[in-house]
Amino acid sequence: MKKRKGSVVLLVCAAIMLVPVAVCAQGDEVPPDIEALALAGVESNDDWQPYVQAFDDVEMVLIPAGCFLMGSTDDQLDAARVLCEAAYGECISEWFAHEQPAHEICFDEPFWIDRYEVTNAQFAALGGVAEFDAEGAVGEDPRNLVNWYEAQAFCKLRGARLPSEAEWEYAARGPDSLMYPWGSEFEAAHANYCDQNCDWVWRDESHDDGYPYTAPVGSYAGGVSWVGAYDMAGNVAEWTRSRYDPEVFPYPYDARDGREQAGDDESDSYVQRGSTYGGGGSTLRAARRTPDVAYIKAPDLGIRCMRDY
Repeated sequence: MKKRKGSVVLLVCAAIMLVPVAVCAQGDEVPPDIEALALAGVESNDDWQPYVQAFDDVEMVLIPAGCFLMGSTDDQLDAARVLCEAAYGECISEWFAHEQPAHEICFDEPFWIDRYEVTNAQFAALGGVAEFDAEGAVGEDPRNLVNWYEAQAFCKLRGARLPSEAEWEYAARGPDSLMYPWGSEFEAAHANYCDQNCDWVWRDESHDDGYPYTAPVGSYAGGVSWVGAYDMAGNVAEWTRSRYDPEVFPYPYDARDGREQAGDDESDSYVQRGSTYGGGGSTLRAARRTPDVAYIKAPDLGIRCMRDY
């Protein structure tokens, strides 16, 4: 059985709404039955029960080995365009072009990913400055206004790293390759997006998610992913370590082509995953990819870390 170096003796031993957490145990070792399944791999989302463990007081969820279909199928993009046109009026095909072709990606080893987006309180605890995106933001809101270098450095301080976009998407979708973290149908109540509290013209007047800007992490239990990760749709987008340059690193995804190596210029672009409190319903899809340059800081852009098993 493998030791989890640096982990705090803390396992969550309660039910997450609709998503029960697995074995409650003491110590820094994953229970043998969970470890065996994680290493052997799963073929469907239902094969896995979420397992939470804390590393230096930060809860992370275990993602088992397995395969999934990365990107969007034609049917998924047809459904996305319906939502997109309802929100924005007109949608451009190029907005979705970099999500195809859909292709299989497999992980031979399990890994860990943060259960929640990194909070202002967590960022400040490691010496960072907690900048708020709006009046009233609190310590349990996601840390925003952070560029790619700061996000990378923060994860490293924790003994972790930024996830690749493939790791992020697998944690959000699972072997079932769900369209959203919670399933394959749009559910307005499952995420913080541009609803009637939003100032943008594409706001969804039919729904009130309770927040005009960021919400405290974990506020939408119905939107939890198959591994027990929250806010993988809505709230803030999250940096990944994957470079974005369609000419040098074309889709489909290939981890061996150099895109997982950091660039040497602050104008290099990296993929962001997840959607934001300001996006329309079509942006909540788990396959959605958006790029930005490394030096950019935005009020709707944050951090989620991962660590190898």
